Amino acid sequence: VPDGRSGLLGLEPVLSGIEGLGFVHLGKSDVVRHRIVADIVAAYERNGDAPSARLGRQ
Repeated sequence: VPDGRSGLLGLEPVLSGIEGLGFVHLGKSDVVRHRIVADIVAAYERNGDAPSARLGRQ
C-alpha cells in the first residue's frame, strides 16, 4: 500500500450495513499451517508483535 496503511483496516464498520455482505473472523485454530509456520506465528503472539497487531499501529 503506497501510504503504508492497509485499506482493510476499519473496513468492517463501514461496510457492515450492506445486505448480503458479511465478515468472518478466523483464529489460529481455523487455519492449517505447517508446524514451523504455526510456531513462528505463536512466537509473534507471545511477544505481542503479531503481524495483525502491527497493522493497527501504522
